[in-house]
Amino acid sequence: MARHCETCHASSADPRNGAPSNVTFDTRSDVLRWRERIFDNAAADNTSMPPGPDDPPRAERDALADWLACGAP
Repeated sequence: MARHCETCHASSADPRNGAPSNVTFDTRSDVLRWRERIFDNAAADNTSMPPGPDDPPRAERDALADWLACGAP
């Protein structure tokens, strides 16, 4: 989350690069609130986030999917 998501989705991110101001991943409860959206955009074979050339490899996306499915422990 810190490496690939919070650069735009932290409440302190500046600039947010178009990330909605209410979509933040500062805390575990934030991640849980948005976990379906995170999965749909960035986990497993969903690759729309993060945008740009430094996309996480598939193994990291699969790990994110598993982590989210387990309740982001």
